Amino acid sequence: MASPQAAHHATGNESARSRAMSPPSGLFRTVGQLYAVQMASFALPLITVPYLARHLGVAGVGVVATFQALATWFTTLNEFGFSLSATREAARYKHDKQRLSELLASVIGAKLLLAAGCGALMLILSFLLPSLRNQHLLLASALLYTFGQSASAVWLYQALDRIAFATSCDLGGRCLGVAAIFIWVKTPQDSWRALAIPGGVILLSAAFAIAVAYREIPFSFPSLNGVLSTIRRGYAIFLSRCVSSMMNSGNALILSMFVSPVAVGYYSGAERIFRAGLTGLYPFSQVMFPRIAHLLAKDPDRARSEVLKSLSVMLCAAGCLSAAMLLFGGFLVRVLLGAAFAPSVAVLRILAIVPLARATSDVLGLQWMISHGLDREYTICLSVAGFTSLALALFLSGTWGQYGAAWAVVSSEVLLAAGVLYCIGLRYIVPFQGVKWR
Repeated sequence: MASPQAAHHATGNESARSRAMSPPSGLFRTVGQLYAVQMASFALPLITVPYLARHLGVAGVGVVATFQALATWFTTLNEFGFSLSATREAARYKHDKQRLSELLASVIGAKLLLAAGCGALMLILSFLLPSLRNQHLLLASALLYTFGQSASAVWLYQALDRIAFATSCDLGGRCLGVAAIFIWVKTPQDSWRALAIPGGVILLSAAFAIAVAYREIPFSFPSLNGVLSTIRRGYAIFLSRCVSSMMNSGNALILSMFVSPVAVGYYSGAERIFRAGLTGLYPFSQVMFPRIAHLLAKDPDRARSEVLKSLSVMLCAAGCLSAAMLLFGGFLVRVLLGAAFAPSVAVLRILAIVPLARATSDVLGLQWMISHGLDREYTICLSVAGFTSLALALFLSGTWGQYGAAWAVVSSEVLLAAGVLYCIGLRYIVPFQGVKWR
């Protein structure tokens, strides 16, 4: 018979295990706060999409989509993977405010250096690509949009445990941007404002959040060594983000080389609805990445449990999104875009395959592989999928137009998910209990 001391010790151990396996309330609070912003990011584009579709027309939406795709590519360059690499560093030094200050200064310095390169490269492309020539206002708006989208400091506020403030700033900026679009975008000649307005207000809200952060941490000037070190740490993730951007955002730009702005508008209309839905998957993944990275160093078994929970949640959400796109695609296009966008329905239904593949690659790739330090392997997976997407888009867009561009996206996403599964099996880090792949 067990002694009272042994029984008490066993009970204590069981209680400790129970506490360890129970997600802390702070995690739920952080997820909830990020979802508030992400749901706003989901709802606000759905408010502006029908407005822009009716005021700019199919061709106007196509022109905006072309420059937005260009801006999204350059956002990846300006952001340079810092949302992941800096998050990982901040999670390690969250209690050292001097280190956080130096990290923030280095990230800001790196982004300013990269911003100059973005401006020069965008100017060069405007002379090389016919679809970008003599569009000076749209080009400047795309550059402003680039700076706004890459300026977020949410990663820092996660480390400071003040995510609510950062998300409030982001949400406030987005709401102001929507209101400004309703006021100042009225005709196809106002297309440039559809990019300049959201870029400008989000840039201002990010600048305000960074200024307030310096009330929590000491101010530091960026040093050249710190900037270069930050760029080196983000390099592998940057390459993966570049290829991911090529897969996700480049098709409208490629499509504009082969078809009319009207066909680009059909593709872009469906893609806007699709992307708005896909944003609902991001907050949970964004919160789980630093958590899993931290647990992997402290408690690998618990990290495995957490990534399996994350995969279950993401796959359930992705399945619901795919079903909605398949079953209600026609209704969504009619309500949000209007009857003129009828060809967008087929594009949206093709893209319905993507969420399940994206959920798999996000959890097992971003959360699991990168947390294991497999940045290089994940970048290779993304590169293969990205260049496949580029090749297919170039090949299929000329023949099948907007439908070919959509199938290029689907093919690359499925290939990426398959590549991630192969890599984690090859490295024997499959998070499923009792499973080993060669």
